[in-house]
Amino acid sequence: MKVLITGGLGNIGQQVTAELVKDGFDIRVFDLKNKKNLKTAKKMKNVEFFWGDITKEEDIKNALKDIDLVVHLAFIIPKISSTGIDIEKAPKIAEKINVQGTKNLIETMKSLDKPNKIIFTSTVHVYGITQHLKPPLKITDEVHPNEIYSYHKVLCEEMIKKSNLKYLILRLGASITFDLKIENFINGLFDVPLNNRIEFVHSKDIALSIVNAIKRDDLWGKILNIGGGKKCQYYYKDMVSKILNEIGIGMPPEELFTKNYFAVDWLDTEESEKLLNYQKKGLDDYIKDLKKELGVRILFIRLFKPFIRSYINYSLQKSLQK
Repeated sequence: MKVLITGGLGNIGQQVTAELVKDGFDIRVFDLKNKKNLKTAKKMKNVEFFWGDITKEEDIKNALKDIDLVVHLAFIIPKISSTGIDIEKAPKIAEKINVQGTKNLIETMKSLDKPNKIIFTSTVHVYGITQHLKPPLKITDEVHPNEIYSYHKVLCEEMIKKSNLKYLILRLGASITFDLKIENFINGLFDVPLNNRIEFVHSKDIALSIVNAIKRDDLWGKILNIGGGKKCQYYYKDMVSKILNEIGIGMPPEELFTKNYFAVDWLDTEESEKLLNYQKKGLDDYIKDLKKELGVRILFIRLFKPFIRSYINYSLQKSLQK
């Protein structure tokens, strides 16, 4: 089977690509040609790359040649997107890529004999603010998108469900990138209140869920929650303090964190785990992988801890004044 992965060089995309290659699948990655992606692509073996733009139908059509199934990951995410685009500040640009790009992909697939199968990664964000409800969130719960990102995901879910394609929609819990930069702390760290429920899911577990889904032919038409399971259900304070303490930065002052609830929560993943058998890793595994990714940089983080914390505090205060 030959699989096309859109956005295959992103945080989750890299893990999905690696897992599929390890399992012996024939892989083509469809992504933008830029300096960062070219550098990442050099590290990946046994992968075919198709450089193109998902907003251009001709690029999509060419990328789909000889493909049996599409894993659609290409999407601009809030604030810490590798595109450098803040989706809330550039909604029209984001809509062109997220919504129109997905529509282009669907329509092109419909015009061809194959591929007619698509796995789409959605998000827990589609449920909206749910901290006042009793957890965990179920697939049967209504969606209430409260931001542009989740609104785009809901629109794409609906387009896919209304198409004549065979589809599987996976609503992902909180997966944290390994590309931790100072700006990521400033742009995302403080947007979740410390008492907010949140379910972590390792990007490698997400990749495994997708690989195991591809191997089955009885999941089409389903929507599944993908999370780390009960062992990965935290309150945000416990999760973020564990990560920051382990890498040497330490927990910032609590007053810097917002008091407004955020659209993440604990998930009911009983069905998805039963079908896909993917919940292998936890937060400790992520921290171990993160330390490995940081390498010698972690020594500098610990050495310059006071300066890093001061810079984060200063930058946050400055951004709040804008």
